[in-house]
Amino acid sequence: MQTKKTFPVVLIWLFLFLSYPTLNLQGQNDNTYQLSWRLSGTMGGAGLAGSGLAEYLKHRKDTLTHTQIELHNAEDIWWPDRISTRYWSPTSIKLSDIGMTTGFAMPLSMLFDSSIRSEGWEITGMYLQTFLLTYTLTALTKEITKRSRPFVYNPH
Repeated sequence: MQTKKTFPVVLIWLFLFLSYPTLNLQGQNDNTYQLSWRLSGTMGGAGLAGSGLAEYLKHRKDTLTHTQIELHNAEDIWWPDRISTRYWSPTSIKLSDIGMTTGFAMPLSMLFDSSIRSEGWEITGMYLQTFLLTYTLTALTKEITKRSRPFVYNPH
């Protein structure tokens, strides 16, 4: 049953990997990066459409009832994931959120370098495309596989 849910996700990843053309790194001018409006628009549109679909699926999903939660048994999941079912920490949640926010903003700090800032629009565009497509693939994978979060298996 799990294989049937995972197969479309693998196909999506494979399609994106094989269809994404490489950037033209040898432009006619001194810029290292040259973005194609056609490619950027396609990738941005695909990212927006995919993230919209993921959000739609997320909000359409039913919330687990107490009975369904009680049926979850940590022994039924893959052994490396079991350790994460035993812990719940508000401090870890806050630190994770800080790390995620910092990780999102950190690449923008490159714009303080004047040699990079000269290509700021290109780098920002590539960063936003990468962020959007990464979010889309992550969110769609989560929604298609419908895997419960580890804390659902914690009896406390």
